[in-house]
Amino acid sequence: MRWTTDNYPTEFEKFEPHIRNKMIEIANRLVAEEDYEEITAVPAAITLAKEWAGEQGIEVKVLYE
Repeated sequence: MRWTTDNYPTEFEKFEPHIRNKMIEIANRLVAEEDYEEITAVPAAITLAKEWAGEQGIEVKVLYE
């Protein structure tokens, strides 16, 4: 399954759109190119997007818990 800005894992909902979009991009890449299963791509994408944001000096805000 290819995730989009309209159809993405519920785990991504609590993040701001610009971070969520990076998570979607990363998750899709992990599944397509790195042979991750969808269930493992989601938490990995969250971690990698947070790392990416930190490297860019972007604060990751959680909209709700």
